Amino acid sequence: MWTNTILILGVGNILKGDDGFGPAFIEYFQGKYNGASNTQIEAIDVGTGLTPFLLDIYMFPEKPSAIIIIDTFVSKKKNGLQKVGEIFELDISSWDRKSGFSFLESHKLPPSDILAELKHNGVIVRIFVCKIHDIPEELRMGLSDPITKAIPRIYNQIEMIINDIN
Repeated sequence: MWTNTILILGVGNILKGDDGFGPAFIEYFQGKYNGASNTQIEAIDVGTGLTPFLLDIYMFPEKPSAIIIIDTFVSKKKNGLQKVGEIFELDISSWDRKSGFSFLESHKLPPSDILAELKHNGVIVRIFVCKIHDIPEELRMGLSDPITKAIPRIYNQIEMIINDIN
């Protein structure tokens, strides 16, 4: 089922403003990607359900060749190093395996052990996050301008990764 597949997983809540970046990226990707790849590409909006999805992948005997996660990142740093709309790649090898993920706890991401184990089993794991200002308390659909402009930039990065994996 997943053998020789690159899974691109968009994480986020479309009802919470810029937190809908991951799902918006998946929609953009599905409309733009032409499928010129030797590998099957599955772009899936997992909403805020990343944990059960990754657990299913972990338990399934056939693993994808790669998992690329697209999500958001909230930081209150005022040092000017992180701007809204900026995209970062997270390195899972630097995470504390005991504490699990410390970013976007609202998504209840699984402990880094699951992704590390998938990586140990030969799955390429890449995680990209887009810096957002906050996740609003009230329901609010739609992305701000800086986050909307980040979608084509992350698309170009993901397209290069797909080409590298092939």
